[in-house]
Amino acid sequence: MCARLSALLIDLFGVAFVLTAFGFNAFDRGFQTFAGRNEAGFVSLALGSFGIAVVVAYLCEALTGATLGKLTFGLHTRRIDGGHAGGGRVLLRYLFAPIDLILIGPILALVTRRHQRLGDLLSGTVVSASRLRWFAPVLGIILIAGVGFAQVSYGGGLTSAIEVLAESSNVLPGYISKASQAVGLGAVQVPPIPLPALPSSPAASQTLAPQAVPTAADSETPGALETAAPVNGTAAPAPEVSAPAAEPSDVPTAAPSEGSFQ
Repeated sequence: MCARLSALLIDLFGVAFVLTAFGFNAFDRGFQTFAGRNEAGFVSLALGSFGIAVVVAYLCEALTGATLGKLTFGLHTRRIDGGHAGGGRVLLRYLFAPIDLILIGPILALVTRRHQRLGDLLSGTVVSASRLRWFAPVLGIILIAGVGFAQVSYGGGLTSAIEVLAESSNVLPGYISKASQAVGLGAVQVPPIPLPALPSSPAASQTLAPQAVPTAADSETPGALETAAPVNGTAAPAPEVSAPAAEPSDVPTAAPSEGSFQ
């Protein structure tokens, strides 16, 4: 049961997280146009990524009987008689997945003989060990490593991943509180997740006001370095400049005339 839940987290939330990180990196590079740096843009990007993750998981399971998560944990979806499940049965499993995720699915998986949830019972499928045996987890780990390499090389790496976590910690608490109020549980306060600060991205750095850089002319102006910066919009008084002392003149003074009193 824990393996199936972990496989589900990888298939839906793990893949959606990586796709959202790719979207953030595309926004920073100027390629993304449908989502902006705000709450509505992030929600659109996250929901779009989650939808793509669901479609990818369905196609993989319908074609091969396994997803990235199931392959990693050595699981396989097939008919009860051991045959290939096919797209129709897998689609029925996915349609009832939201009901199973609420509560009934884990209970049925624990009490039924083949560990089937509601979607499995209605579609006639079962999740069992992969026929690839030990090679299935190895192949799954290799694929996950490939996805991680692609994210680091083309999806922004750790920077975009932490940006997604930061946006999630800011947006999700509000939606969780609204959802709890809608079902009558009252407001649930979820504190944001503290994350390390990152260097500003190229898109964010464009919004910062340029700082004034002193020029050579300013440094050559007399008294420029001595003038204090304006405080509260009032210019500081200019420094007093004392006049140079008068130098003694080299012109000889007139001699006193004869008969003048000494």
